[in-house]
Order: sequence, then C-alpha cells, then structure tokens
Amino acid sequence: MRQLSIKRSKFKLKRFLDALHKFSLDHCGDGNPLPVASGGTVYSDDFDVIDALAADEDRSAEEIPRTSLERLEMGFKVFGFS
Repeated sequence: MRQLSIKRSKFKLKRFLDALHKFSLDHCGDGNPLPVASGGTVYSDDFDVIDALAADEDRSAEEIPRTSLERLEMGFKVFGFS
C-alpha cells in the first residue's frame, strides 16, 4: 500500500466523513459515527463508546460528542473501515 499525503488546507474532512457515513448506509451499515479507540479498544456501538470515553476521559456521557467530526475535533481517534 502506498502512503498518500494531502495538505490539510485542501482536505475536506466533513465531506470525507459524510462519504464514509453514506458508504456505511449503502452497504448495510447504520451510518452512525465511526468507531472510536479508547484504552486500546475500538468501539463500534455508539452507547459503548460513549460509556468508555466518559470513563477514560473522566467526563459525563453528555459531554461526549455524537458525531465523528465533533469527536475528531475533541481529539478522539476515529476509524473508518469496510
């Protein structure tokens, strides 16, 4: 696999995430936010990830963003896969 680098100013993150969510919906996924890593585990279920992030980050569940873009902006790592 060849590495591809794109200048951040030219990369449209919101469009990219929207495309991943659409891909998920088109291929029998639920289109919900992308999985998130927390404590060495990747969580796919939205309720599990909120509980895990709240515990790991010492935050309340209400403080955990519901969208992939908001999670990225807070510094969480998200994963896209098919």
